[in-house]
Amino acid sequence: MKEFNLEDEKWFKDIFENKEAWVPAYFNDFPRCGLMKTTSRSDNTNSFFNTYSETKNFFQNFMMNYEATIKKQCYTERELDHKTKGAKYYWRSPHMIEQHATKVYTSKVFFEIQKEIYKGGWFCEVKDLGEGDGWEIFKVIHKNQKHEVKATYKVELKYDEKGVSCTYGHFNRFGILCRHAFKVLMDKNFNEIPKQYILSRWTNDVISLNYQLSRDRFDEEDEEVTKLVNEVFLNVETTLDIVRHDKQKLAFLAEKTEILLNEVKSNCSCEKPITNSDILEKLYNVTIPEEVEIFVPEVHHNKISRKKRLIGEVEKSIYECSNEEQKMFTIWYKRTTQ
Repeated sequence: MKEFNLEDEKWFKDIFENKEAWVPAYFNDFPRCGLMKTTSRSDNTNSFFNTYSETKNFFQNFMMNYEATIKKQCYTERELDHKTKGAKYYWRSPHMIEQHATKVYTSKVFFEIQKEIYKGGWFCEVKDLGEGDGWEIFKVIHKNQKHEVKATYKVELKYDEKGVSCTYGHFNRFGILCRHAFKVLMDKNFNEIPKQYILSRWTNDVISLNYQLSRDRFDEEDEEVTKLVNEVFLNVETTLDIVRHDKQKLAFLAEKTEILLNEVKSNCSCEKPITNSDILEKLYNVTIPEEVEIFVPEVHHNKISRKKRLIGEVEKSIYECSNEEQKMFTIWYKRTTQ
């Protein structure tokens, strides 16, 4: 509009003010799931790191703060992953495709999938339109709660390749199939969601185990040791998730782990554990001396502190004179009042 001097044209101004109503229609075929503006991404990143870092930090401080930030993120991811594994789902339809969704998606995404499956089963009607170019073509009538026709969409299905597409374009925009596609899949007795329509970003195993179970990056140089440590943590956590609600099996696991712990203690020599001081020595490339020869000087604080401040000679003499005058006045006052 600026380039062709159309800013003052009323029709163009009205269309531009209502851009939210018509612009998304031109991006129906553009994948927008997880889309974030550049400014939003920058603000989120700055807010994330500013919680643990400051502008005056040295490089070593920044690396340690960065490590703490990544640990917090790992903890949050593991907490959400634990909630997903321990979630209890109530199926709203008898279709096996809904049960398959509980095993694939995270809990938050599953509820969105469940809503689409439920509404597809109860508010959509399918009519066969024949075949074309190897695709089975269906007309799906979308109804509201009053069973009034709300919209009509065309769904195409290729049974051999398990391919499905809908003119509604829900998968392209949000990364999950729509209720119209689910309706056709359920009518054709699909027990699972086709793999090509399961985006890895929504699955419950998208985060790598090395990222979830990573520890300090500065205290371990051997990558093989790190992988073994992660594997042990994974085995223990997976076993706990399996027997968490069985008291008898949990007691059996506790007994076995105690026996294993005693065997490891008897066969391994106790090494000094890595402390924060060891990590700092490695970062700064220095060694903390055993004996401290230089001590921090005793600093006198301001008048808010309980410690006395330093008094100069002039102020001290004034203070002494004032004390003498006060003593003389006290003696005179006592004599005159007797």
